[in-house]
Amino acid sequence: ALGVYSTSVLTSIAAQNTQGVQQVQVVADNLLAAQINSVISDFDVSVVKVGSVPSPRQLRVVAEELHGLPMVVDPVLPLTSTDGPAAQEDADAVLATYKDHIFPLATIVTSTLSEARRLVGRAESIGVDEARSVTRALAQYGPKYVFVRIDGDCLDTETRGGVLYGRENEEFYEFTDKKISTTNTRGAGCTLASAIAGFMARGYPVPDAVERAIGYLHEVIARSEGTPLGQGPNRPLVHSANSIWVNYF
Repeated sequence: ALGVYSTSVLTSIAAQNTQGVQQVQVVADNLLAAQINSVISDFDVSVVKVGSVPSPRQLRVVAEELHGLPMVVDPVLPLTSTDGPAAQEDADAVLATYKDHIFPLATIVTSTLSEARRLVGRAESIGVDEARSVTRALAQYGPKYVFVRIDGDCLDTETRGGVLYGRENEEFYEFTDKKISTTNTRGAGCTLASAIAGFMARGYPVPDAVERAIGYLHEVIARSEGTPLGQGPNRPLVHSANSIWVNYF
């Protein structure tokens, strides 16, 4: 979609559906590195999108192998202390590795407001002003841009949006979009980050890429509404719905 060609590198193999994740097997570090080298040695890679990377060692592999390429980072954060002290230590190590090794390489980091709070160690609160503060704090870890997605309850019942912060020019960009009431939202954050990467690959500056990606995601959600896929509470998006991408050339 969006007029770009995507390749993939697997960090883990998951058994999952709309009802949840049943099992995950993490890919060995050497196989992860081999996959990355297989792609970048054969394709002229314009932009990399980094999503779920479940271990600190894998994150370091990603940093070593992809250093120097434009990078969209959409961190998938591990669960916290509900599984005991060992799980908490693992989660803390993943967070630290993102901040120390991945974020400094990122062109843009995308995150929900709740994830961004966790990354910078902030307590729960709601509001666009707080989103600005958290976005600026997250930018201190080195990415050129940070985009924090805000749910509708942070604005009003009819809208949702986000705040983009550019570290180099210290400029904020705010985006709002009409909220769509639907259960077809599974993968919305991943879709947004991938769309940002796609528009960047086509040459759009980051603020323009974010704006276009938000518009693309809105149309995907709108056209996926009511599609009866799966039995879980959050159903998938239908990315191919009526060739949405043609509106964004």
